[in-house]
Amino acid sequence: MPRDYVRRPNHSRLYRSEKRRAIRTTLIFTIALVIFMGLFGLLGINLLARLSLLLTHWRTPRPSQLNQDTIPPSAPQLILPYEATTSASITIRGFAEPDSQVALYHNGSHLASTPADPAGDFAFISVNLSDGLNTFSALATDTANNSSARSASLTVIKDIQAPSLNLLSPLDQTHYAGNQERLIPLNGTTEPETSLAVNGQVIVVLSDGTFASQYQLNDGPNQLAFTATDPAGNQTQKTLTVFYSP
Repeated sequence: MPRDYVRRPNHSRLYRSEKRRAIRTTLIFTIALVIFMGLFGLLGINLLARLSLLLTHWRTPRPSQLNQDTIPPSAPQLILPYEATTSASITIRGFAEPDSQVALYHNGSHLASTPADPAGDFAFISVNLSDGLNTFSALATDTANNSSARSASLTVIKDIQAPSLNLLSPLDQTHYAGNQERLIPLNGTTEPETSLAVNGQVIVVLSDGTFASQYQLNDGPNQLAFTATDPAGNQTQKTLTVFYSP
């Protein structure tokens, strides 16, 4: 049988030299690639971090811009206990924006300031009144230093003078007789907005302070007690006696 021959590669000097050169080239390329990738990764991460910090700084509001409030609060609302009084001082309550600072004005001048609580309630205790008309208003300033418009003005009158009361009829010690005179007229004048009563019976007072009513007499002496009360609570009383015979 014929003998098989295996052809061996040519191991010439030139072949071995080229092979070593190829190995060196591959090794150098691999090392260079590793170094390049390492430098790129290092510089790339650093650059990305710097860019991220820059974007974060640009997008993050400065402290002065955080939750900046430029909307003024609503005007406070005052609550006065009454419209007229004989008292020398009163307590003024109201409500405003929670935690705002409320300034109270009396007859146009700043009188005092007080904070509103977390529910918005506030109170000015023992506010002194001037004689006559007292006008109050208020404004609120929130925690961002925004101020509201001035509130609606409210008034209270300090009045320590009793109302006038002038009785035109009947006159004291007058005698009446007969069925036609049992119902007698009551006429006179007092101050406008004054409440008037005779022996507990209400008499209507007109806007000009005049009044006209009637009263039914009993047999014999009749004592008539008139009481006039103004809005501040001051009173004037007058009592007279008339007589009736059937």
